[in-house]
Amino acid sequence: MTFDYRFSKPSNLAIRVVAGANKGATLVWDGSSTVVVKRGSGFLSLFRRTVSLDDPLVATIRGSTVSQLSFGAILAHSRQPGVLSERRGEVINGVATEAVTLIPTHPSADANLTREVIEISTTTHFPLRILGYEGPTLVRKIDIADVRLVHGAAPSPTTAPPSQSAQ
Repeated sequence: MTFDYRFSKPSNLAIRVVAGANKGATLVWDGSSTVVVKRGSGFLSLFRRTVSLDDPLVATIRGSTVSQLSFGAILAHSRQPGVLSERRGEVINGVATEAVTLIPTHPSADANLTREVIEISTTTHFPLRILGYEGPTLVRKIDIADVRLVHGAAPSPTTAPPSQSAQ
């Protein structure tokens, strides 16, 4: 899937699905235990549904929720118990990265991921790719591209948001 994704502190997200399953759907989260889901634009966007943050409708097949997709949540997640290492990462879209690898102490507390790799731009220091493995098998891949910082703007999935794709 490919998302247009907007985040503003402390925890406001607006995510529009632009490719893949549920194309045209928009998710809005304000840090609470619920997510507002709407489909389409214009008149159709008036029809909204509020669901629980962990409702399967708004969670990934591995159980990740929108609350886990902000840069802050991604980086805070890497502080869980386990072994951390750092090395030179891949060059992603022409950008050099540092790869931070986490081997969690308790994979069962981490969606059964036995290894996670966050590839961070050496230029902007933002994550560009997040990989999750179960044993040797890649089971989660999030590519983050076209990141733009906007000061003082509330999240809106209709105004040139950065793109994020996830499997």
